[in-house]
Amino acid sequence: MTTPSRRTVLVTGATGYIASQMLPTFRERYDLRLIDIRDTDRDGNTVEGVQVASMLDGPDEVVRRLVTGCDAVVHLAYHRGALTTGPTGRGRGYADERPNVDMADRVLRLALEEGVRRVVMASSNHAADWYEELLHVGKMDVVDPERTPSRSDNFYGWPN
Repeated sequence: MTTPSRRTVLVTGATGYIASQMLPTFRERYDLRLIDIRDTDRDGNTVEGVQVASMLDGPDEVVRRLVTGCDAVVHLAYHRGALTTGPTGRGRGYADERPNVDMADRVLRLALEEGVRRVVMASSNHAADWYEELLHVGKMDVVDPERTPSRSDNFYGWPN
């Protein structure tokens, strides 16, 4: 049920681990539109209110309906796909991460076209690979906006 004074928030990747940490508080504060490619979490438990849908597949007009009318989008979805070997012979390669780049582009583009005022994009530790060793050995406490941009060692950590 939509309450007029509450904002509507679309959460992609709503059955994932990060979403599971956020949803209890989000459910108290917002009217939610939850989507994922399945309606169960990794333990097989049904996540209440999840609509099975993909931000990666299907025509824009179908995906646009998920975004239309939202005040914010919290993009947590991640396409794991089949693992190939990267150019260095280890880790994920460009082909593995390309669907995530495409999905982020689609989320941002549709949100802009639909007038969504706020989009939050989840990242990973790979966005800070260059600083990781300094943080782990205690030479740094925090990475702040004044620091040189990260130099990720993989395609997932590409800056947007």
